[in-house]
Amino acid sequence: MAIAPADSPQCSPPQASKTDAGNRDIGEQLMLMKRCLMPSRLLIAGLFVLMFGTWPLGATPAAATPIGKVRVDVRIARDAAHAVVTLDRPVLQFDFEPGDVVRDGVFDMLTPGLTFLGERVTGTTPFRHFELRVRPATREYDAKYPSFYSIGDGGLIFMPALKGNETAWRTQFTIRMQSGQVRAPASGSIAGGYVYVGPAALVSKLPDLVVVADPGTPRWLVDRSQAELATAVRYFTKAMGMKLPRTPVLIVKNIEDGTGFVGDVTPGSVTALRFHGAASGLPTSEINRIQGFVLHEAFHFWNGGVARVAKGTPSWLHEGGADYAALMAGHTSGTLSDADVSQRLADALTNCKSGLESEGNKPLAALSFLSNRVRYPCGMILQWAIDLRIRQASGDRQNILDIWGKVIRAAAKQRETTYSLKDFYAAAGIDDPATFAPVALIVDQGGGDRWETLVTALEAFGADVSTIATPDTRRPALLFHLLEQNCKALPKGASYGFYLNDGVLKLQSPAGCSVLADDPVIKAIEGANPVALSAETYAAVQGKCVSGAGVRLTTGDGRTLVAACTAPLKPAPKGYVVKAWKKSSPA
Repeated sequence: MAIAPADSPQCSPPQASKTDAGNRDIGEQLMLMKRCLMPSRLLIAGLFVLMFGTWPLGATPAAATPIGKVRVDVRIARDAAHAVVTLDRPVLQFDFEPGDVVRDGVFDMLTPGLTFLGERVTGTTPFRHFELRVRPATREYDAKYPSFYSIGDGGLIFMPALKGNETAWRTQFTIRMQSGQVRAPASGSIAGGYVYVGPAALVSKLPDLVVVADPGTPRWLVDRSQAELATAVRYFTKAMGMKLPRTPVLIVKNIEDGTGFVGDVTPGSVTALRFHGAASGLPTSEINRIQGFVLHEAFHFWNGGVARVAKGTPSWLHEGGADYAALMAGHTSGTLSDADVSQRLADALTNCKSGLESEGNKPLAALSFLSNRVRYPCGMILQWAIDLRIRQASGDRQNILDIWGKVIRAAAKQRETTYSLKDFYAAAGIDDPATFAPVALIVDQGGGDRWETLVTALEAFGADVSTIATPDTRRPALLFHLLEQNCKALPKGASYGFYLNDGVLKLQSPAGCSVLADDPVIKAIEGANPVALSAETYAAVQGKCVSGAGVRLTTGDGRTLVAACTAPLKPAPKGYVVKAWKKSSPA
């Protein structure tokens, strides 16, 4: 999945949940949430094998010799997907394949006498058949694919959600088409990814792209998305030195809840883009990020489709690689200036630092799960460092995209079509990652003193980096300090945060946030501009919190709210400033 790099909603962790939806940690890019709606999450993975076959869909390959066969018959309606599962032998329990997919809360068991929990179907007596209803997803999860969501009077089904555990079962899928329905992709096996089934009227076949647009999606957004994707595919086809084996399929849907956008990529060159709150128009800052969002998704056609990551490969390579490739593509096209690239990298460096600090300053290699707050920004910084090294060693004749092309072409020639982190290091000429300081500092070494050393290492390759407290570092620190102390009675699963779009600051503060509840627009904090939050205003709030006098916030409709604050507000964190992201080329 992928994440766009600016003006993101800021969200807090709800109670007892694992971070899974934020990758921007300071300023508008800071994401301090755990389970809130991803605003700029570009969630992309392409983690399943690319397969070709004939209709109906072929059997999925098994990791070991399975003991049985299972047939899954799927039919799609607007309100749900229905799956009839038939086993070749009676069992007391049946397990689905574990994976990055959401089943809890959307799978309903329709067969009496059977129960479904987690990944397991259980019966009190042996069974060979059962039927499930898969309801449309209603929220986003970090690094997990929705099993199903509606597209007009049809829907998009993630087939691996219905796959039997491959150590025990060989799964065969069949889609039962209803009158008037078509599917996309229209041919080949899609047992490893998304497939649209629904009205033909929602499908547009362009020369180099198939587009499926939900009727609730604004036409301008569909046109912009398909134009950006077509351009991205042409760019990366040339950069990677490989054409895609299938015509890409673009799925576009607008969802009125929330803000921002989310994207997924699955085998067969299918990308599903979900925009939140776009029907009434998007802020200019969000519209400007669509190109980077789509470029990120498009790169996954190659680094997660043509070739795929080997088991055990850290997600920062896959996702950080797509983020940085999108950044370089935008720069090459002239859409992004050197100043734009420098700002994006400064944000990523700040976010990587704060993300790892939130994990106890552990190294990436010590984390069992890399949340969006970590894998995207830290992955981008590692790609940047490797890119600088390649440019320096080649006299600026090569860059990171040359390395990705080499890796993907080599993997595509193999039977398994996979690549590992070791393969990537080898292609980049890094024989021992422990001797390459940026990798050693972020991936293998912990502690808070590594960040100054990292700056020195980046500057050795031509970058110019410094640190300073800015409005973008003060704002989230101050607001989350106040929200944490006032949102003491949140409903289960609720979260808090804030949005900053086109200069308007709005809290995400549900019932349970005391005087800050009901998502007010904040016009002033202690009489000063909360967007251009100065050191003086920050110090004034620090004084109020020490005295326990409460902090005054002025709302957009003129009300004065006095937020409780009795805990000391720590000094404002510093963020990174990248004055030059690479050494200037000779004239």
